Amino acid sequence: MNLTRGRSGTRFMLYNIIFALLVFLTGPGPRAATAAEDRIVCTVYPVYLIAKGLASGTELRVSLLLPANLGCPHHYSLTPTDMAGLEQAKLILANGLGFEPFLDRLAESGFAARIRQIAPASCTISSGEGSQPNPHVFTTPAGLSAMIDAAADALDDVVSSDSAVLLRKNAAELRSRLDAVGKDWAGAAEKLEGTPVVVTHESLDYISSAMKLTIVARLEIDDEHQHSAHSRLGIEQAIRDRRPVAFLTDALDQSEEIAALGREHGIPVIALPTLTTGNDDDSANTLESSMQAVPASLVPFAAGAASTAAPLR
Repeated sequence: MNLTRGRSGTRFMLYNIIFALLVFLTGPGPRAATAAEDRIVCTVYPVYLIAKGLASGTELRVSLLLPANLGCPHHYSLTPTDMAGLEQAKLILANGLGFEPFLDRLAESGFAARIRQIAPASCTISSGEGSQPNPHVFTTPAGLSAMIDAAADALDDVVSSDSAVLLRKNAAELRSRLDAVGKDWAGAAEKLEGTPVVVTHESLDYISSAMKLTIVARLEIDDEHQHSAHSRLGIEQAIRDRRPVAFLTDALDQSEEIAALGREHGIPVIALPTLTTGNDDDSANTLESSMQAVPASLVPFAAGAASTAAPLR
């Protein structure tokens, strides 16, 4: 028996198998093409949570463009890595309304046909600083439900007929859960109506409106809001005259200035979840749990319940 020849034949067969596997794994076959075609890129965290919930069980692959823990992307500039990821997207879901400062440039770069903005302008209130729409529609159950409808319409255009049925089912379930939370908000609003507060970010405007809170002053601490001594005196005067029961902050804000002001006047600082920040592995259930946490945090400070609060100094 020629053992050398047998070993050579075996090696030849192994080489052929390995080569075939490499071609299968790296070649641009239908499997790879389908994966690329089914990719949905979401610009920001709240849009990402909505899309994950809608796409559950479908062939769509949902990814997040900006870091989940970034917060509001007011000064974000797209990187080459970001652009490479967007090139592979079949659809780009964005909040819109000026929330992502790079959207116009992205549209001008050839992505316009793939961008769908899902925050309806019909649901907006004006920004605290002027006539521009406040883009933080996703901070209330009603706003989220409207965005879910818009996202479902966008995704419906890029899924198979079977997945479209599941997509609509997922949308109905998400809306139903948020509608139930919305009833809790309505009950809380009855107790909170007229309760005076200081807000520290425009992401809290929709919450304040839905909860019928009275905003007596604004104190935003970031690069865009530098307070003069005169404006600070005005805020101090509003606190003394209007007696707010709480400073409302976005959960992502950890401002020592606001904390110090709260201590100085004996006013609690309440950090509310606004879905501006989170984690990549969060599920769509985070939409519901974040919305549930808002009335739970605010109701103890309703005007009647707050009558025993520490006196202002």
